[in-house]
Amino acid sequence: MPGKILRKKNRPRLGRVNQAYISLMLTPESDDGSRTVSLARYGVYEVQLVEVPHVGTRDASPLWINLYRRDTRCSLDSCRCDDLDDAEMTVQDLLSQAKRLHEAEA
Repeated sequence: MPGKILRKKNRPRLGRVNQAYISLMLTPESDDGSRTVSLARYGVYEVQLVEVPHVGTRDASPLWINLYRRDTRCSLDSCRCDDLDDAEMTVQDLLSQAKRLHEAEA
């Protein structure tokens, strides 16, 4: 076979953050202008991709990865990401943290 045809089953998988970023664009803005998409949840702990509105500075990144506790409505940890590759690594760290916190309570 001279060339491989790109079919549905052969398409490269998008990373979790890339998929969330696409969803983020379709998510309505909250009252403060931000948008939030859940990446994963472990019990009350949720890892989120958050886009904040631009604040008028050039170097302010609008993307944050957030470790959120749903029952107390409190952010436990967050990290600004300059690009989606940066975000992938941060997501892995916060997912591990969320899982550990959840398992410690179980």
